[in-house]
Amino acid sequence: MGSKERRERIKQATREGILSGARQIAQAEGWSGLTIRKVAELIEYSPSMVYEYFASKEAILEALLEIGFQQLTNAMQQASAAHVDPYQRLQAIALAYWHFAQANPDLYQVMHGMDGVTVNPELRNQAAWPTCLLVEQDLQLLLIDEQVTSPNLREDSEILWAALHGIVSLALSQRLSQAEQIEARIQRTTQALLQGLLMTNS
Repeated sequence: MGSKERRERIKQATREGILSGARQIAQAEGWSGLTIRKVAELIEYSPSMVYEYFASKEAILEALLEIGFQQLTNAMQQASAAHVDPYQRLQAIALAYWHFAQANPDLYQVMHGMDGVTVNPELRNQAAWPTCLLVEQDLQLLLIDEQVTSPNLREDSEILWAALHGIVSLALSQRLSQAEQIEARIQRTTQALLQGLLMTNS
């Protein structure tokens, strides 16, 4: 391995260490407790070293937001690809959405501006676009399969996402009773919404 490649690997490892440290602080104190100085202390670097990679706390949050949506989209794509039937695909990506949020509540908070996190809305929308598109594409497949045409496909997909986000957000904040039944609730909600959309557009 050449010196250039070695330097790049070190830089990448340092960047990942900073982001990992930020998540550890958030998990322990919430995102309001995150500061550059705390990250530097945790990973045993100087604050100036952290600033060489991220100009501010907000820059760290923006990087984590992008990583979160990349990981979420990948998980949903894998869940969708495991099924041929479009109805099952939508059910699968809904569960994948919940499983991601359950496993990464700190990232989910950053991605959706929870726990006092403030991130550029334009950047959030841009990062979320592949996820939105996946829901929209699978919904379109279902409508085609059912020989139904929707004049508001984008709106229909946003309704699905909004309902899913509502359940997941309430579950993460422990505001739902019988939290162990979240998967069943997501499946029931998805089923009801899909049936409603099919009836509305038929």
